Amino acid sequence: MSAVQNQRNRARCRTCGNEIPEWANGTCYTCLDYERKNRGVALKPLFKKPPTVTAGRQRSENDCYSPHIYQRVGINRLLGDVYQRAYQISLILRAHHLSEQEIQMLQQQYLADYFDQLMAQLNRWFADILPLRAAAILIRWYALDDKPKASLHKLQQQYQYNALELIQIQRESLKRLQESQHKSKLEQIIVNTAKTILREQ
Repeated sequence: MSAVQNQRNRARCRTCGNEIPEWANGTCYTCLDYERKNRGVALKPLFKKPPTVTAGRQRSENDCYSPHIYQRVGINRLLGDVYQRAYQISLILRAHHLSEQEIQMLQQQYLADYFDQLMAQLNRWFADILPLRAAAILIRWYALDDKPKASLHKLQQQYQYNALELIQIQRESLKRLQESQHKSKLEQIIVNTAKTILREQ
């Protein structure tokens, strides 16, 4: 069997979409690592079926699919803190009249493209409305750079602030995002990015 055929035959996790190597015997260590780092909280299924290559994002045989796990969890945590209740991207998309079919297409086919563009837009916007260091801390706080959520200890080492100062910066940043005009802009970025992705396909 050729290397390309072997790559094609690899299984994918039905929860996160990552490839599962043959030696793992069907166990997705990405999901296990996520569960371990989040105190036993399992990642909610992202796909109803294993992801396939779509016209929207052609991948080479050696391209590892990235489901943006940390960003996906982090943006919903940020929305929950901004709206002070459980909140998700899908709720914003529904509120702005995207259909269930369009939301499912984003989740199942264009998720990587969507998060690539959404995070680029949010990072630029944060830098416009917040002090640069506060924007950088907010991105690390909510894992919007698609790395594991930074602990206070790591943030203290990186930015040379004590824990109370970091918490104050995070609260002040949230307070700014909670202003009505900034809430509206946040929703606008989330919705317009989704519409752009769907329109391009």
